[in-house]
Amino acid sequence: MTKVIDKHIYFHQTHIDVLDEIISTHAEVKNYSEAVRFLCMNYDPEVEKKVNSNQAKLNGMSKEISILTEMVSEFADLHLKDTGILIGTNSTVYQEAKERVEGKIKSNQTKKYSPQLKKPVNESVHARVDTFDPTKILKR
Repeated sequence: MTKVIDKHIYFHQTHIDVLDEIISTHAEVKNYSEAVRFLCMNYDPEVEKKVNSNQAKLNGMSKEISILTEMVSEFADLHLKDTGILIGTNSTVYQEAKERVEGKIKSNQTKKYSPQLKKPVNESVHARVDTFDPTKILKR
């Protein structure tokens, strides 16, 4: 038996938009009450913990990258300005570094998705082996 809770809930427009999307994408959900029930039943606190954990890791990585970027930027300001090398996103130093990083990313993606070939045969080993000559045995 269903227990009805007589409570009023006020939604902002963003919440209404989310509920409308749920109603339009799920055939079994026909009104706002069912949409709220659908959200409640599909809520999984374990997923929330994983998302928060992954987000914390990403935030930590982002912070480390920002620190390294600042260190490199300070190094460039101290040492490269005196040499007259242009610094910034339009500089050749930046463009070359960007191309190298993008190339590494592309090659890593290619390695990840390309099928693994069998171990290649080392041709230098085969080149050292002399062809069989029966006359050498007979000359002994």
